Amino acid sequence: LKDKTEEQDFLYYTVYEKVAISPNTILPHLWSYRPRITLDHLYQILQTEKKDFPILHELLKEEPVLRATQYLPGIVKLQHQLYELYHRKLDFPEANQMKITTFAEKLETDSKRTEFHSNLQCVKSAWELVKDKLKEYTFFVDNAQVYVPNEYLSVSWDEKSLLSYLIPTLTGPGVCTVALLHLLVTAHNGFVEKCQNELKKKQKKKNIWGEYKVRVSHIQYCHLPDYEHQIISIVLSHCHYSLCHGEGQTVTYDLPALEKHFVDRFVHGKPFIKFEIQRFAYRKDAYSITTIRKRVRPQVKLGAREQTEIINELHTNQSLRECLDIVEIVMGFLSSGQTNPNTTLRKFVSKSLKMEKQFTSKKALDYCKLEHILSLWETLSVEMAKRLTYEQQEPFIGLSEEYLHPLLKTEKSDQFLELRKILHGVDIDSLLNILYEFIETFVRHMQHEELNSDWKLIETLAEYEHFDPVLHKDISSIFPKSISLGQAVATWKEIAVYQKNTLNTSK
Repeated sequence: LKDKTEEQDFLYYTVYEKVAISPNTILPHLWSYRPRITLDHLYQILQTEKKDFPILHELLKEEPVLRATQYLPGIVKLQHQLYELYHRKLDFPEANQMKITTFAEKLETDSKRTEFHSNLQCVKSAWELVKDKLKEYTFFVDNAQVYVPNEYLSVSWDEKSLLSYLIPTLTGPGVCTVALLHLLVTAHNGFVEKCQNELKKKQKKKNIWGEYKVRVSHIQYCHLPDYEHQIISIVLSHCHYSLCHGEGQTVTYDLPALEKHFVDRFVHGKPFIKFEIQRFAYRKDAYSITTIRKRVRPQVKLGAREQTEIINELHTNQSLRECLDIVEIVMGFLSSGQTNPNTTLRKFVSKSLKMEKQFTSKKALDYCKLEHILSLWETLSVEMAKRLTYEQQEPFIGLSEEYLHPLLKTEKSDQFLELRKILHGVDIDSLLNILYEFIETFVRHMQHEELNSDWKLIETLAEYEHFDPVLHKDISSIFPKSISLGQAVATWKEIAVYQKNTLNTSK
């Protein structure tokens, strides 16, 4: 190029696409535009030929979603890992407060932590690719419409995100991963079906390849058109381009060969995927008081002495919480099958659950049979709620704000005073127990349905089928009518505090 002959100058300007400008010439800078060979460029070319190459057009049209399907195995593995660890063993409030980084730190080995982070990255990568699609995406499970609410779409999936977003559920934050999984499965199946139909038309065959289904829980990378790292090289191998000085670049694609190559390499033989979800249940959703009463009959109340000894043994909140956790796991199992009520709690915990070492109350194991399980649950739950109330913590996490209204004190009425007046001579322990059960098993599960927080509390409580008739007779006529169902939690707390103050005064 050091040769300054005219021929060499021409070669130099042609190779480097430069324009010779005389030093004395006043001209603006000239730019030579060369379109890059990308999937977007190929998609623009296909707009005029999509009828002839429908498979290639469909691929590029849905490319971000189809690319995200490569992450399906990682998403499924993560959901299965959480199901195995926490199904019926975790409450929603705990999951909704635990950060992902806290969960990762609790994993036993480095290999499990590495696997979890890898699967979490799959969720994050897929979410970024299809987040815009999820804004308007809806589907049905058991005739119930499922979708991702707008407030959940901004989740970042980093280690500061909450664990509840990862746990697969059909409502609440957990709907994110379920909707993501359903969208990817639907996109995969739709594309495979499109390819089969178009190939049947072209080749005039009834069957292109055997139609078979794979459960999403068994999905492997080989079942998916994982093309991300090869698609550009395949496009380049079927691309023809020429360079003419002064005319720019001319790009043409061998579309028939490109479509055939893609189908043969990535689509042919791929199965349909059968969508399914493991029905994860939070601990409080896994058991039904009503079901246990029907299946484990009769249910017998623990004596006052036994209750006191069990509570005194569990003198720390941690030991009480750990004991209650296992009791609720027991209740989850009892809700799903018939069991002999005379079976001792020790035998059930040790033989069926293999959890005797984790059970923190030896007194409960000594005193209780399965016929006492509801009484034991009530004893532990109410004591836990009392302790949280005394420590200025919320014992009823997860209830709608409609049912957390405070009691009122105005010039015309004082609900605090009205409530305290009727507590003299009433069995406060029984009232706290039944009101706690009412809130946890009735209000919590019915709060989003036909309940109205403006209803009178005593009238709604009177309709509760397990309301003790004797207690009902004692308080129904004197309970303040001004206290509404929306003040149920505040009422329970006030009664608990009143009981504590009364006991302290009597001492």
